[in-house]
Amino acid sequence: MKVQGKPVLACSTPVRELVREFGPKLTIEPLNSEKVIRDLISDMDDFWDAYSRTAPYLEPLDIISREESTISRRLYRGSTAAIGDSDHCIMCGACYAACPVVPLQPSFLGPAALTRTYRFIKDVRDAKPDRLKTAVAAESGAWECIKCLKCTEACPKEIDPFSKVKELHSRAFQAGDIPGGIRSRHTVGFQLNLLLNGLLNELPLAVFSMRFRVLGMARRGIRMFFHGKIILNPLRPRSRGHRQIRRLMRKSQ
Repeated sequence: MKVQGKPVLACSTPVRELVREFGPKLTIEPLNSEKVIRDLISDMDDFWDAYSRTAPYLEPLDIISREESTISRRLYRGSTAAIGDSDHCIMCGACYAACPVVPLQPSFLGPAALTRTYRFIKDVRDAKPDRLKTAVAAESGAWECIKCLKCTEACPKEIDPFSKVKELHSRAFQAGDIPGGIRSRHTVGFQLNLLLNGLLNELPLAVFSMRFRVLGMARRGIRMFFHGKIILNPLRPRSRGHRQIRRLMRKSQ
């Protein structure tokens, strides 16, 4: 449920802690106020639908011989550290309820489903070929995340879903599996902008990301120009330490 707008796990959250944090008057609401079934019970169908779309189960490698089976078990013991806390998720929906993208983008998988996808991508026994593609798909995958960290703050098991989303981004870049959505192009454009001159210029970034849709933002663009956010000079000087910036960016890749 939500207390003062914050998702909490009711079965393990002492009231005294909430009083200490928010004061003696508490406002208690269902996790999703727009889909109340009764009292504090919310309809979680959207959450479970997003979860099921990721195929949240192991699709194991084909084991032919006992020797290969032994190798698989040995590799799995070595991969538990990589899976880490992503296996601790109890599917309570707190992160999903806290995510500001979910109500605006109903197709977004959400933090819990992406964390579960990360868990199986890190499991060396798993052989499902399209997990990463599903996780970074345009309009529904990890690129829709706005990096607000609300999911990490809300998680009662102290899992860090945002770190899993970042890892999915990195894997998509490494695999060259970047969809054509606005947000993924924004990430690529941001990177190219810094590589070119070490400074962020909103105009070419917006054109690269949004293409013809950028025309609908002309009025906002004018305001940004007068606030120094857009520089029209194509010969603008590069930032101090530009070579070092490029070197660091290429090294991190």
